[in-house]
Amino acid sequence: MSRLAEIIEKKRERLAISKTEAPLEKIQSRAWAARQSAPRHALRHALIRDDRINIIAEFKRRSPSKGTISGDADPAAVARVYERGGAAAISVLTEEDFFSGSLDDLRAVRRQTSRPILRKDFIVDDYQVYESAPAGADALLLIVAALDDDSLKRLRELTEDKLGMDALVEVHTAVLSAGDFYTVGNNHGFDQAFGLYFLACAFPISRSQHEAKELARERLKFELGYAFNDEGVHIENSPSYHVTMLARLLRAERLLEAFDGAPPPGVRQTVEKAIHFLTHAWKPDGTLPLLGDSEAVPLRIDLESLKDFHGFTELLYVATGGKKGREPGALHAVFPKAGYAFLRDVWPSEQSPHGLHLTFKCGYLSQYHRHDDDNTILLGVGVHLRFDPVIDLRRKESPLAADLSARHGHGKFHREWQEGDLQVCLCIPAAGLVRFRPRERLCDPERCACHRSHARRRIRPIEGSRRWQVARHPGGVQ
Repeated sequence: MSRLAEIIEKKRERLAISKTEAPLEKIQSRAWAARQSAPRHALRHALIRDDRINIIAEFKRRSPSKGTISGDADPAAVARVYERGGAAAISVLTEEDFFSGSLDDLRAVRRQTSRPILRKDFIVDDYQVYESAPAGADALLLIVAALDDDSLKRLRELTEDKLGMDALVEVHTAVLSAGDFYTVGNNHGFDQAFGLYFLACAFPISRSQHEAKELARERLKFELGYAFNDEGVHIENSPSYHVTMLARLLRAERLLEAFDGAPPPGVRQTVEKAIHFLTHAWKPDGTLPLLGDSEAVPLRIDLESLKDFHGFTELLYVATGGKKGREPGALHAVFPKAGYAFLRDVWPSEQSPHGLHLTFKCGYLSQYHRHDDDNTILLGVGVHLRFDPVIDLRRKESPLAADLSARHGHGKFHREWQEGDLQVCLCIPAAGLVRFRPRERLCDPERCACHRSHARRRIRPIEGSRRWQVARHPGGVQ
């Protein structure tokens, strides 16, 4: 028999005795009288206030897992401390046999405070709902794992709709463990596995919780391995999701270390690879490339949580514009399995805060949120450019489509910008970057202002290799 089943069985034995000592009709009459003058839904109203941090402070004498916690404590004195500390509400454990509580503890707290009181017990019968009201409870805990669907519905309606109290419904790990609830292989599945593991570890009251912990551990290990490829890049086509899942990866690592002693093998290496990717994806203007669901907003990440990992000082350098940390080595990085390539001409610094940042993305290599990002090119140089051959060539009114289809375009992408005294020209043959040669003339001197500017930037491959170089040249075309 599980611990939960044992508790419920003992509770039903006590209920049978209580019903002979005080019949249901008598308890119902007391409940209706008590609720006539009591505020309706007091707990709900207390917890939705937005002018404070709303905490439910708990009075508990003992628990099956921790043993005695505060066996001889005075519930009234504890309630005074909680109220002075700013608690929005107070919960009282009233289960007798396993938690050493009682309704007398709740009555003592009620005499001491006007704060809403939550009765925490194993509620399985209407009788317990009615007896809670005259004792001074404003709300009840209903545990899903202890009730069938009909009982849960009936008890909630009695508590909330008829008596005007609140029902705090605890979703037991059985719900999160269910196979038809678990969404495999995406962010939702990761969150579900994380939540199940945390609940099973935090409330180890039965053997089923131990089984849930084992199940959650296996799911979490799978999700951790699935969420990032072996380059350390999140599988979804979105740099923003990469940052979000990196934060969740760190939380999972800390949780597994706290309860298991160590995270699964490879987690630390994945974090460090993810940091390396982020170092190159982070644009000089503090944003991420606009791919998938990423937005043009300043990147926010808890850098302090990454300080113990290899690659942190390089990421810090990029995040602070060269004010802190160490300048990364290579300017360019390619992640072929994830379909990303990042090219720069300089790392940002106090002397040179703005630089050219080019992103290339093969969206079809990502699992979700592709958004027609196949072969997208993003250029940042004080301004933002997106070249999307899939979308722009379809859109006849697009200036880019007109440019590419014009006679002078010769099937290439061509845009110019003025950034201070720097004239920037980007010319890309429609057939792809691989057609470039180190000394190839990229654009028409009669049509392109870059040939008449003081300086220009080119994107070209390094001869004899598969690497790409972003070069800055004075004067005209070489």
